[in-house]
Amino acid sequence: MEYGYYSAPQQFMETGSGSSENGSMGILIVLLIALVIAFAVVSHMKAKLQTAKKRHNAADYVQRNSLNLFVRQDHYLYTSEQRRRIQQPQNRQPMQKGR
Repeated sequence: MEYGYYSAPQQFMETGSGSSENGSMGILIVLLIALVIAFAVVSHMKAKLQTAKKRHNAADYVQRNSLNLFVRQDHYLYTSEQRRRIQQPQNRQPMQKGR
């Protein structure tokens, strides 16, 4: 019997290698392998991270003579202001109850 491209599922069914027991075990093996590979990749990426050492004071983060403040004055440069009159509501009659 000659098997072509479209008859591949037919061959698979005839050989019996498509049993559900083997299929579920194969899926578990593939998932386990994928999990191991993912764990290895993430572990490698985590090992490459360089974390900063925790310091208690803000002054500990500034290197000596790297910040020089000579003037203690702020210059306010720009102002943008818009004014609009709040419109008063027009005369409305209160709603009557019971109708």
